[in-house]
Amino acid sequence: MESPLLKSVLSLLGEDEDNEKDVESLKSLIYDTPYEPITIQPPKEMMANMERPNSVPLNNAVYNAPPFIPRRKISSKTTSANCISPSFYQMSSRVKQLVSSPPTYKKSNSTSITSHIKIQQTNNYTVTDLCKDQQGSRRIQTFLTTAKEFEITELFDSIKGDLYELMNDLFGNYVVQKFIELGNDKLRQFVHSIIRGRVVELSKHMYGCRVIQKVIERSNTNENERIFNEIEKSIIELIEDQNGNHVIQKIIENYWECIEKILYALQGQIEKYSGHGFGCRVMQRIIEKRFDNFNNQIFQELQGNIIVLSMNQFGNYVIQHLLEFGNDIIREAIINEVEHVFFESSLLKFSSNVMEKCVQFGPSNKQQILIKKLFDCSDDMIYKMMKDPFANYVLQRMFTMMNNDQRLQFYTSYVQRNITSLRKNIYAKHLLNSLDESMK
Repeated sequence: MESPLLKSVLSLLGEDEDNEKDVESLKSLIYDTPYEPITIQPPKEMMANMERPNSVPLNNAVYNAPPFIPRRKISSKTTSANCISPSFYQMSSRVKQLVSSPPTYKKSNSTSITSHIKIQQTNNYTVTDLCKDQQGSRRIQTFLTTAKEFEITELFDSIKGDLYELMNDLFGNYVVQKFIELGNDKLRQFVHSIIRGRVVELSKHMYGCRVIQKVIERSNTNENERIFNEIEKSIIELIEDQNGNHVIQKIIENYWECIEKILYALQGQIEKYSGHGFGCRVMQRIIEKRFDNFNNQIFQELQGNIIVLSMNQFGNYVIQHLLEFGNDIIREAIINEVEHVFFESSLLKFSSNVMEKCVQFGPSNKQQILIKKLFDCSDDMIYKMMKDPFANYVLQRMFTMMNNDQRLQFYTSYVQRNITSLRKNIYAKHLLNSLDESMK
């Protein structure tokens, strides 16, 4: 079908008979296909440059071709900054060498046609992919320990668009931790910008919680204050979480100013969380700080339930910590509460640890009271304790607190006449060795 413009041109040409041939030629040029197909061939000198670098299968998984690092469009969901992976050719030589070997799951030793096609695609990976690979993650971590600041920055710029993804990755989280540990302040500030608003979520993640702990370790007081302010409303939730409780422990260790608010959140529930599998760890970290006001607050809620907690598989650790890190008033109060069941408790798995700490850290006057009570025990009770797998450790600790006269009295009264049977018992053997050492 002819267009109006073409019709007008043809009509003008058709007015002259001499132009009839020209009209036919014009129609032929526009509507007829060429008799021979048109082909375009590149110059011969360009042919060599058009060969694919990966057209030959890889030998022994050695990968020498430079990787293709795509420029990723950064989503606002993953980062607040505009970060695009730098070109491979812009990297320094050591960084190029590091990232030139693809992830192990991208490698292949097969020479089959199918494998050959796949090998040509192994070039399509990023530094992020390397971080998520077990061997790649280890290789990058090792590199970072000896890298210069500009090399750390180059490598970090290649992954920072995927930083949140790596924080939650099995192997990637270790790379992020290493960057936090070795990077400069600007790098750490970028990490803070990524975790802002996501601290609780990351704290409850199996791998993300490790990154948050590393951030807390490397942060100053103001930065840790901001982190704590973000998790303050979720303290109980995090204490009860198998991953989150580690973050609470770490913030206590590095930002003691948070302890008052944590204890306020636990008010009336300190006994409950002292016997909790995860909560007891948090209580121990607080007690280790040796603040009398905080330790007194904890003890006041536990007072009257010391024996029960001593027999608890988790609570016994909290009581042990109060004896070790508390003041003498707390220690004496604990011993007063347990001394009437001291030897019976020494025979039990968990409470025996508490009784040993009573002897080790108790005030000297209380130590002597317990030693005196030992000599007042029946022969059967002492003989039973010497052969017991738990109580024998309590007796060994008591030997170290006795003077020479008391050790000699114990040996002649209870050991000497039972020496034959005691040597046949594996636990009593430890006790005898300990007694011999203390009497030298």
